Parts: sequence; structure tokens; C-alpha cells
Amino acid sequence: LLEGQATVGDYVELDGGEAGTIVKMTARAIILETFDGKWIVVPNEHFITTRVVNYSDSGSANRYEAPFSVSYDTDINTVPAIIEAAVAKLDFVLEKPDGPDCELAGFGESGIDFVCEFWV
Repeated sequence: LLEGQATVGDYVELDGGEAGTIVKMTARAIILETFDGKWIVVPNEHFITTRVVNYSDSGSANRYEAPFSVSYDTDINTVPAIIEAAVAKLDFVLEKPDGPDCELAGFGESGIDFVCEFWV
């Protein structure tokens, strides 16, 4: 918005935790679409005065980690391949410098913890 900080199509995350792809920019607000299809209207003033991480900034790649848990009755040998394939299909996920990598992270109170790392 200001000084070319973001543009339509960029995937951004705001300080308050709001994250999504910019689908529209108006004189009053920026509209983000979340991963589950919801729209968030962010007033331009908030967008300008808060910290914004732009994962789509051209010329740079950012590594992202997504922790998650599965039930203890899950076949953990199949989890990495399923998650890596699903994450690789997302338009904003890069194949380089490395494709998605899903690894066992530990054993939690209510499930088996994994983390998936990927570049955007």
C-alpha cells in the first residue's frame, strides 16, 4: 500500500495474527482471504500502522513452520508423505530452495506432534 509494501495476490500476516491473500485494495481497506475462504477487511490505517510480514515479497523466500498433532491411533509412517503432498499443491508454496518437509516433533498429551516446514 504505502511504498509498494504489498499488492493484490500477496500473502501477508499482520501483527494481530490475521493472515491471508490480498484479494482487493480500496481507498479505505484491504481485503484478505484466509486459507479457509473467509474474508477479513483490514482498514488501511491499521495496515499502515501495524507490522506486516509479506510472504510474497518478490525476490525473497521465507520459511514457514506449521505445527500440528494427530491422534495416537494414526499410522505415523503415512503422515509425512500425505502432508508434504498436500502442502506442495498450495499455489504459494515454493519448490525451491526446498520442498515441504514434515517431521515428527514429539509426543503430546493428546496426540503425536508434527511440524511441516515449507517455503513461500
